[in-house]
Amino acid sequence: MGVCRRITLVITLGSISKRWIVPGWRLGWLVTNEPNGILCKSGVLETIVSCLNICADPSTFIQGAISQITEKTPDDFFSRIIGLLRITADIFFDGVADIPCITCPHKPEGAMSILVLLWE
Repeated sequence: MGVCRRITLVITLGSISKRWIVPGWRLGWLVTNEPNGILCKSGVLETIVSCLNICADPSTFIQGAISQITEKTPDDFFSRIIGLLRITADIFFDGVADIPCITCPHKPEGAMSILVLLWE
């Protein structure tokens, strides 16, 4: 595992709106671990940064709330949210099966959205 860590490029992306289920809060982060500098040398990192800087900064109240949200979220919050999302995805997937003109080719396994096919 130590060898992989020295050569493997890792990009981690997170956001308040997805992880804490607060839609509309446009605040996120991107962290890279690139031991060989591939993203920098190729210009990919610069392109990512320019795309991230397109929108305005988050509002003041969101910035002020971040420390409270990250520090005071109970440990079981995420397992409860994952369970809730799994239940609602199952309900949707099973319900779509009863609609003649819609199919869902793949049961969701961790997304907050579902791809469906419409046909006549």
